[in-house]
Amino acid sequence: MTSGDIQNELTMCCAHEVTKVIMEELGDRQFSVLIDESRDISVKEFLNDKGNVVERFIALHHVKDMTSQSLKDALYGILDK
Repeated sequence: MTSGDIQNELTMCCAHEVTKVIMEELGDRQFSVLIDESRDISVKEFLNDKGNVVERFIALHHVKDMTSQSLKDALYGILDK
């Protein structure tokens, strides 16, 4: 294995573990999904039941276009993982 391969494998393992922790935190609670293009640099804040800001980042995904169908397909692909 090259160092690049090792770095990629380590990154994927970390991403998997972080996603697992986020999903465990969510449990069966309701959650919202924000899908947006990267040109929007506004800050969005979300509060939990104690009034604390909670933000979780699951994925960054490149889409071929910004149609609702393309965004839906990308979201379903991410959630199916």
